[in-house]
Amino acid sequence: MINFVILKVIKEHNWRDKMNNVKVGQTWQDWDVRFRNHAPRYIKVIRFVNDLKVQVENQDTFRRTIISVCRFKPTSNGYRLIKEV
Repeated sequence: MINFVILKVIKEHNWRDKMNNVKVGQTWQDWDVRFRNHAPRYIKVIRFVNDLKVQVENQDTFRRTIISVCRFKPTSNGYRLIKEV
C-alpha cells in the first residue's frame, strides 16, 4: 500500500510539472512522426478543462478539441512549443 501511495504522489508531481509548462494562449506544433512530411499542424491553447486536460483550437480549421496535458512534450507522439504567451 505504501508503494502505491508513493507512486501516486510521484505521478501527481510529474503532472503538475507538465501542467506548469502549458499556458493559455501558447501555440504548439503537432510533432507526431507519422505526419512530419505533411504541412505542419498548429494548435493554440484556449483554456484548462481541469488539471489534466486543456481545450485547444486548430489554427487552420479552427476546430476545437480536448487534449491531455501529458501530450505537450516534444516526443514522437506529442507537441512542441512554437510560441510562448
